Amino acid sequence: MAKAPVVEETQMRHAMKVAAGRPFTLTARRTSAGNTSRSCESLTQTIRKLHDQAGIECAGATASRRTFAVRLHRRGYDLRHIREVLGLATLSATKNLVEGDPVDLGRIVARVL
Repeated sequence: MAKAPVVEETQMRHAMKVAAGRPFTLTARRTSAGNTSRSCESLTQTIRKLHDQAGIECAGATASRRTFAVRLHRRGYDLRHIREVLGLATLSATKNLVEGDPVDLGRIVARVL
């Protein structure tokens, strides 16, 4: 697997700046499959603060990603576009996110009851 050029990472840092003007720091990790995964702890902390301020308990970046995917899907966007927007590697990962739509799951339960 070819290593991404440094220019790309520099541009990514420029695009993602905190309010103070400093770039978010991305941490690269190798997955067990050998892929590179990037995370941003300061962005994760910001998301946690937003959830706390909104009164949403036990929520994190994954919940935000799922909510965003589900909302796009409800508006009629196809899985390929949702995958691109979220930066997911596979369509199956995207499908797993939107299939957990709590509104749809609630409808299924309501039909049974």
